[in-house]
Amino acid sequence: MKFADFLNFFLKPYGDTLYQVDVELSPEELLAVLKDNTASGIFAAQSGKRFCGRLSSRDFHLRWIFSKLRNSWGPIASGRFVETGESCSSLGREQTRGYTRGYSRLEFRIVMSPAVQLLVPVVMLCLLLVMLVGFSEIFVDWRRAILIMLPLILMPSFVSLVAVLGVKLGQRDARQMLAYFESLPGATLKEAPKVKHFIT
Repeated sequence: MKFADFLNFFLKPYGDTLYQVDVELSPEELLAVLKDNTASGIFAAQSGKRFCGRLSSRDFHLRWIFSKLRNSWGPIASGRFVETGESCSSLGREQTRGYTRGYSRLEFRIVMSPAVQLLVPVVMLCLLLVMLVGFSEIFVDWRRAILIMLPLILMPSFVSLVAVLGVKLGQRDARQMLAYFESLPGATLKEAPKVKHFIT
């Protein structure tokens, strides 16, 4: 694995894709549905709802908490609401679960919490500390150097193991989050076209 791939695994484990979800709901109805599935407060994870975070009529920053896996680092859907039209649904009222025939769009990326991203430089600093302290002591007393280096090696190794497990479980939760958005009334999930920037 290249070093860049290693960093991307921790810093951007969910990729950099911009998702678009077209929904057979009016903006007001879509906002109401998401609010019903969003919890707040310190006990949000025990609420049984799918999200916690910030939600307004313009944008949202929602962390996935609907997971029984405690070690999972809940991915965050960060994006905005885009109103694209009214009364353009091709579905019947039964298929839209009783909602009116509005038409809205969500645009979002799945990101990791900035607090979690700080874990990578912390681990790197710990490993650097191991090398500095260990190599400085090894010329004086190799037994003492081993005693110093052993806990400093074990700690970053344990943190790295937890980090890898958390990222893997978070990727699983990210797929569940996308499945939830696809389950909204009349929803169509797609990746937004990538815009190429040319230097002239």
